[in-house]
Amino acid sequence: MSLAPQLEAVARIASSEERTAQYTRLLEQALHDTPSASLPSLVRTYVDGAVLDPVNTTGAGLLVGRHMLAHLATQLAAAHIPANILCTIVSDTLATCEASSIMWDDELGPWRVLLAEQYASLSRWRDAAQALQSITPHAARRIPQLSFAQLCVRVVELWLHDLPSHVAEAEQAIKRANSAILDERDNKALVHELWYYQARVLAIQHRFIEAAARYMDLPHADMDAAVYAIISPPSAQRTSMLTRLAQQASAWPFAQTLHHAAEGRFLRPGDLDALAPFLGGVPVQPDVFVEHNICVALSFFSSVPLPQLTRLVGLDAHEHGVQACEAAVARLLSQGILPTDTCWIDQVTQAVHIGTPDAETDREARISASLQALDAAHARLSA
Repeated sequence: MSLAPQLEAVARIASSEERTAQYTRLLEQALHDTPSASLPSLVRTYVDGAVLDPVNTTGAGLLVGRHMLAHLATQLAAAHIPANILCTIVSDTLATCEASSIMWDDELGPWRVLLAEQYASLSRWRDAAQALQSITPHAARRIPQLSFAQLCVRVVELWLHDLPSHVAEAEQAIKRANSAILDERDNKALVHELWYYQARVLAIQHRFIEAAARYMDLPHADMDAAVYAIISPPSAQRTSMLTRLAQQASAWPFAQTLHHAAEGRFLRPGDLDALAPFLGGVPVQPDVFVEHNICVALSFFSSVPLPQLTRLVGLDAHEHGVQACEAAVARLLSQGILPTDTCWIDQVTQAVHIGTPDAETDREARISASLQALDAAHARLSA
């Protein structure tokens, strides 16, 4: 006998307890006897006949329908069903139950978790993340052994598999998880897991100093912190990090590069090569050390022509190397990394100067003399 008539017969049983027992027996037998390819049709029939039959959606029978829906999810998860077929089954069941407007949203939470697991096993990370994101905090309470905070952290992890394509989604998921995790602040393992994912997102966004700081908040992540501190733009925070991390780096593969950065020495392409295996696939531009090298160069020279500075910092192969170097110096000045009261770019001599207020006065005098010479030349041409 096919499944549908058997379900109709069970629906006529008055006792809810006996009905539940018979539905359970039929389900286990059907899952055992049915080939995987035929399971989507079988489960659809079972949902219509056992979960959504009118006798199981009203009054005391509503408990039977909800129990069988939960039991069906458990049995499907335990069965050895190919992930692509199970995805079809779970998607169809969710669509059917959502359309019925009978099952409450919290009853469908375990189904969405099951769907996300199957998507993840198929490397459909976006679909998996979206399946979990649709679970509300209230619905998460009905999911065994999974809190809402854990669910939110899992969503972040799923988005990370698809970086950098979905970095914006990952960032939003982190904000949601940060809010949810307030209820589980004592769960250090979960908090640290979220911080680790956040550090990875910050690195992908090239917010290297923030990534380094987040890694330093984690146990056993100092090597990661050092990598991103080294490639960060110059700052007081970076200097402090590098100094601290260099004290424990003797056995690290890139220890020499770290010491060069901490000691204010030039960093070269070979240093970036030493860091490459530890960047976790984060793309880094070859000129990432330019600003660091500018600060190093200006610590040795009181005055350096821009073409020479361009060569020193490794921009000489750049098509517009001098302009790029000048822009980097200007950026460091605007950010306050280089002191604006004693450092300036002389547009007349095309040089960068580090000096005292007296030198500043000399600079103003030279600029004034140049302007006067231009005025005199203009007057002669106009005569």
